[in-house]
Amino acid sequence: MKIRILLTLAVLILAGCERNDMEVLISAERFDPVESRVRSGKANNLHSLVVWQDNQKVFELHKQGSGRVGDRHTPNVPVAIDELHNLHSITKSFVATLIFIAIDEGKLESLDTPVFSLFPEYQHSDRDEKMQIKVRDVMNMSTGYALDELATSYSNTMASVFTRHYMASDLLEQFLSTV
Repeated sequence: MKIRILLTLAVLILAGCERNDMEVLISAERFDPVESRVRSGKANNLHSLVVWQDNQKVFELHKQGSGRVGDRHTPNVPVAIDELHNLHSITKSFVATLIFIAIDEGKLESLDTPVFSLFPEYQHSDRDEKMQIKVRDVMNMSTGYALDELATSYSNTMASVFTRHYMASDLLEQFLSTV
């Protein structure tokens, strides 16, 4: 519970929007200060916020604002319950938290669990090699892929490994097939 509240506050501190087009789908009185802060524009680049407590959604809001959609900047990023939204690097904090919760609950043995053991359906010829990649490696952003980031183009071409991952419609398949 405390972790979820802290993560929610972190999102609010780091985020906010320029426009006031906001939809609150679920709320409770205790979230009034959060809603007020977002409505007043004091939370930069926040587009959506969802809070779960005890397996129940207790707060949800979506707010229009500027940002990137694919390769272009727009004053109105499509924001709604049914819209996909790129969360960029903030995802790492949530994933790390969930990994440690899974370890604490015994659902994941340790940080040294091979990542590809979690995907038994993946049976490509490079499986044995990829079994060397541990959860710890992924959390350290060192998956073992031979990729020289300084020599790799960041331009918006589908030839760029970064663009292929960013624009992939099936991120799991894109990750599993990366060599």
